[in-house]
Amino acid sequence: MGQAEGEARRRIDTLLVAAGWQICDASAADIHAARAVAIREFPWNPATASPAARFRPNRFM
Repeated sequence: MGQAEGEARRRIDTLLVAAGWQICDASAADIHAARAVAIREFPWNPATASPAARFRPNRFM
């Protein structure tokens, strides 16, 4: 992860926490820990995700 990306992630984490989200790593994820849980670096494979998850306006991934 580059320095700019790391700084952006820290800013995003700060904003999410301020908005009431709990942030956790994928290896320690507990989606029942809070009402709103954000997972860092979620291992996601667009090839196996549902078509609705892959959809982006005007194109598919």
